[in-house]
Amino acid sequence: MVLTGSRTPSGSVVPWSWTMPRPGAAALLAIGASLRIVAYLSNRGYWMAEMSLHANIAHGPIFALTGPLDHLQIVPPLFLVIERAILRILGDHRYALRLAPLLGGLASLVLMDAVARRLWPGRAALMALALFALSDEQVYYSTELKPYGTDVTVALAILLTTLGVRSQGLTTRLAVALLSIGAIATWFSFTAIFMLAASGVVLAVEATVARRWRSLAALVAIGSTWLASFAGSWIATRTQIGPDRSLWTFWDFAFPPPFAMDPAWIPRRLLFFFISPLDFGGPWPVDPRLAALPAVACGLAGLVWIVSRKPASAALLLLPGALVILAATLRVYPFHGRLAMFLVPSFYMLIAAGADLIWNRSGRRAVGVVLIGALFLNSTLLDLHHLTWEKHDRFDLNPRGDRRPVWMSPDMFFSSPRYPHPGETLSTK
Repeated sequence: MVLTGSRTPSGSVVPWSWTMPRPGAAALLAIGASLRIVAYLSNRGYWMAEMSLHANIAHGPIFALTGPLDHLQIVPPLFLVIERAILRILGDHRYALRLAPLLGGLASLVLMDAVARRLWPGRAALMALALFALSDEQVYYSTELKPYGTDVTVALAILLTTLGVRSQGLTTRLAVALLSIGAIATWFSFTAIFMLAASGVVLAVEATVARRWRSLAALVAIGSTWLASFAGSWIATRTQIGPDRSLWTFWDFAFPPPFAMDPAWIPRRLLFFFISPLDFGGPWPVDPRLAALPAVACGLAGLVWIVSRKPASAALLLLPGALVILAATLRVYPFHGRLAMFLVPSFYMLIAAGADLIWNRSGRRAVGVVLIGALFLNSTLLDLHHLTWEKHDRFDLNPRGDRRPVWMSPDMFFSSPRYPHPGETLSTK
């Protein structure tokens, strides 16, 4: 059974109700869950960043929310507490410590289906869920001892709750849910604040336009609670890194320079987002820029459609990304790959909407077949590869920590990419 919105006889949407998924969605949920569980059961070894975080989980007191942490780690305080508690209860082994990310990945599948059904009609919702369920990056980060996968879970929970408020109004139950999820999320996910800010702005604007002053006052109170909770988590997190600025030096490439120095920096990063972490880069030796082109075209079509037809929904999907870029410009939070993983569902929503629009406008089944093939080929091949061969192991270390070879970087856009030399590692890790 799937968490979604159902309609009463009067036509109003009841949030957080349970309905059986459509056969196609049920199959995708089963496949997505199976991929994540198989990756989890492969019990691959820790890679460098996981080992660094593991050291802080194993040696610190459970409720030590502040730092500094060893090995230049910075972790959402509640995520750290949960992992330390799991280690004490279940033991110090990979199955135990990767359990929370796995549960988050499985929950994300259900939440993605619920959000997609609220935003789009049947086929577009199904395509969005398929993109998410089959994504090799989503499978991997659902089984890594880092909070990137659970960032996605938190983002989807916030988005679903916000959509419930928009359809039902700010009922007492939804107000409590909105307040509680936001207050907890800021301690569990660094990126939750971007989703909360977008949700708060959209809900407040809609309440103001509709002159629902009591709802607006309640939203201001809820938002104040979010800010207070975020302030506490921010203070705790700042102590984790102490005076050492090495982490900021490492992530310097993910902070945009002044616009006049490199006006193409943001477009390059947005285009590269379709390769990592959206998985549209195509298996080598296909030029990743060409392989990602169908997804980029569908994303742009979906963007134009949603901005013109559903501006409030567009704001919910687009504003978090704009806020992340603003934070990167201010050198507060890097904009790159896995650190912006929580934006993946929004991108998939836009791509699915655009693909459905192109399919409908063309009026030809062949166009739909070509779109499906172009959008799903790479993730499907990677899923099969990791099921049968490498099990998501990280044999080499990209200097930026990406699961991509060094030559596949944002700089490949608007310039000639450096393809690997003969014998150089070609893995997509």
